Amino acid sequence: MDNKNRKIIAAWNDLSEHYQKSVRISTDDVHYGALSYGEKQLHLIGSVKGKKVLEIGCGGGQNTIALARQGAHAVGVDPSTIQLAHAFSLAKSCNQLIVL
Repeated sequence: MDNKNRKIIAAWNDLSEHYQKSVRISTDDVHYGALSYGEKQLHLIGSVKGKKVLEIGCGGGQNTIALARQGAHAVGVDPSTIQLAHAFSLAKSCNQLIVL
């Protein structure tokens, strides 16, 4: 991994706790940004029940959890270990098994 990517990951690790506390992201709907409408309004992906879904850059796992709640076999990946720790904790509190 090059130095630029290391710096980006380090920045996300440093920012993660503040980001997760300040930006309340629902686990009941797939979101497309902190200030945008979600899937329930936009209908961009349709039914995911029974589908395999990979979320690249899952952050705190909110979308991955929302997709699992809708019946998807959801997998989330993120380079930030702090964001993934938040995702594991959130998934556990939501009684969801997700793969990260």
